[in-house]
Amino acid sequence: MQFGAAFESELRLLDDKLAIYLYSGLATGDSDVEGLSELTDYVTQLDHNNDTVTTFRFNPSYRVDQILWRTIMRQVSGAYYFRPGISYDFVKDDFGQLFGARLDVIWSRASAFLQTPGNDPNLGIELNAQIYWRSDDGPDKDDGYHAALQYSVLFPMKGLGYYYRSTDLDTAQSLRLVLGVVY
Repeated sequence: MQFGAAFESELRLLDDKLAIYLYSGLATGDSDVEGLSELTDYVTQLDHNNDTVTTFRFNPSYRVDQILWRTIMRQVSGAYYFRPGISYDFVKDDFGQLFGARLDVIWSRASAFLQTPGNDPNLGIELNAQIYWRSDDGPDKDDGYHAALQYSVLFPMKGLGYYYRSTDLDTAQSLRLVLGVVY
């Protein structure tokens, strides 16, 4: 058996300018096989006593962060995460103009720690920060130009290292500029 679940909540305060977020998700793991990445070959790891794989994988289009699950692992699988966040819209008008900032913290852990290279459930803590802007052009509220500058840093933990090597893992960083037009 395998299953996955996701929870997303948002609380808006101060005339909808302040938002507090809590996202969480779970994808079951399998302690009989090693690997969490989509490239893991589970089939050759199975033995004659156990011919099932119970690692659940989220759709790769479901994005929970910028580095670990989006870029390195490519999808949430065999793990769970907690993602609290906060945003504030400095400019927000009735015609759609928007300017604000957001900060999220994502803590990821393996469902079955034996699947991780480091045989430890803690995979990493990631910080995602962004500044976003939207113009008020166009007949609809969401029409116009959009821009976002996103910065992320991943602090890997023991689960991403190898248990038979004592090398330190380096932090990963990402800087992304998103530009768009909605019409």
